[in-house]
Amino acid sequence: MQSLLLLHFRARPGRSAELVGRLLELAREWCAGLQGEPISATVMSAQQEDLFRMAGDGGPVQGFDASLELELHAPDADTHFQGWSREVGSRLDSLIQPELSVAQVGAKKVFRTGEPTSIRYQYCMKRRDDFTAEAYLRYYAEEHSRFGLSMEGIQGYTQIHLDPDATARAIRLSGFSFRHFSSVSVLHLASVDALLEAGRSNGDMGFAEDEEKFVDRAQSIMWISDEVFRIPA
Repeated sequence: MQSLLLLHFRARPGRSAELVGRLLELAREWCAGLQGEPISATVMSAQQEDLFRMAGDGGPVQGFDASLELELHAPDADTHFQGWSREVGSRLDSLIQPELSVAQVGAKKVFRTGEPTSIRYQYCMKRRDDFTAEAYLRYYAEEHSRFGLSMEGIQGYTQIHLDPDATARAIRLSGFSFRHFSSVSVLHLASVDALLEAGRSNGDMGFAEDEEKFVDRAQSIMWISDEVFRIPA
C-alpha cells in the first residue's frame, strides 16, 4: 500500500520563499528519521503565473503556495502521519495561514507512468453531496480515469484517493481548518506549454462535463507546482 500524507499550505504574506525553505528542512528530517523504511518526500512550490489556478467558487484565487508530500509503504503509516501532522502544524505556524491550509491522507493509484518530471498539475476535488464516498471513488477510478489515460501532453497520471477518517485526524492534529476534499488528481508535465498545445490540438475531450456528474467543481481547486526537492531524486 502506497500511503501519502499531503500538506498544502497558504503562506502568510511575504513568507512563501521562507516557507519553501523550511519545508526542505522538514522533508530531509522526515527521511532521516525513517531510515530503512521505503519512503519518499517531495516539496513543491506553486507557479506564480498559472493559467490553471482556480479557486472554484468564482471568488478571489485562494490556492496554495507550497506543498509537502510524504509517502510511506508501511502498515502503520497513519500513525507516522498523525505525528507529523501535529509536528508540521506547530512548527510552521509563523509562516502559514492554518485556516487556508489543508492536510490529506490517502492512497496513491498510478494510471500512467513516465519519466519523472519537475512540474505537477494538482487538482483537489470535492465530491458532490449526492454521491457517497465509495460511489465517488468508484466512478473516479473506473470511469473518469479514461480522460487521464488518453490525454496528450502529459508524462504521468495519478489519482490520490483520500481516506476521510485519516484525513479528518490529520486536519485536527495539524490545526488546519480548510475545506475537505475527496481526491487529488495529479498530472506530471514535461512543460505547461505541452499541455496547452495538446488541449488546443485535441479540442474539448468532455472531461469537464464528466466531472459535473460527480464533482462539486465550485468547491475544488487546481494549480500548477514546480518540484523543488524530491527524495529519491
